[in-house]
Amino acid sequence: MKFLSGLASGTSGESQGSALEDRQREAVLLSIEYCASKQPASRDTVRWLLGKLGPVQADDMYMLDGTDMKLLQSLRDGISGAVSGDDADTARLLIHNLALSDHDQTGDSQAEELNGWLLNAVFHNSAFVTRMLFSEFGLDPNVAVGPRSETPLTVAAIAGQVDMIKLLVTDFNADIHKAAGSLANGRTALWHAIYAQNEKAARALLDLEGPVERIHEAIKGGENRIWLAAEKQSSYRSPVTLLAWMTPRWEKEENEDRFLCLEYPQGFQGPVMVRKDDAKLALDDDRPLGSDVSQVAEI
Repeated sequence: MKFLSGLASGTSGESQGSALEDRQREAVLLSIEYCASKQPASRDTVRWLLGKLGPVQADDMYMLDGTDMKLLQSLRDGISGAVSGDDADTARLLIHNLALSDHDQTGDSQAEELNGWLLNAVFHNSAFVTRMLFSEFGLDPNVAVGPRSETPLTVAAIAGQVDMIKLLVTDFNADIHKAAGSLANGRTALWHAIYAQNEKAARALLDLEGPVERIHEAIKGGENRIWLAAEKQSSYRSPVTLLAWMTPRWEKEENEDRFLCLEYPQGFQGPVMVRKDDAKLALDDDRPLGSDVSQVAEI
């Protein structure tokens, strides 16, 4: 590897730390980013590179220069590469060393960064990293992250990551009623899957019981074909409706609803839940309840 060629002749078995020349230090930082993004990455190589930047303390923790912004950025870039490549071991190694080195980080800023990596892992279907982030750092599977208040389940639904949807709901108890956006009673992951026209994600969420706002009275079970409609402007709850047939308004040019037709050769069986009412949604959510469509945040 060209990045490492200038380092091989350095001190063997001990950290070079600050003894590295600027060009060597730059090569180490680039190599950390490069190695972490390769699949599968070599954690031993990343350890060796970290040892070139500072002495090991204990348990894969290195004494790094926390005032070096380039170093901190390289650690973050390496983490991003490991997360998107589903390399949980390398991501864990770099996250812990970043936390030890970045003295300007607060608890809130660290949580925000961890949650951002969680969304990245969900988007890329990085199951090993997702499991590691939940188990190692105790992240909340229902957290609403960033200026658009995206939840892990919403990101998985929009990205069409069916396996990740199932993992979040069945293994980590992600709440299918939880909204993304600025309102506690805003748009669900199922709504976003339908609006993104992602049939596989919508089907997976429906198999996990939805939820929907309304179930057409004609739905009795056993149907070979059903429709899911995501209403954009009808109310602040942006309802999802389960229907037995198409409605005439979908043919109107000004209509902004989206719908999906799902085929069930063996018959649709359900069950499907009706979404929690506002009072229940507000119990474990500090976001406001919306009462007018103009308040719904677009995401």
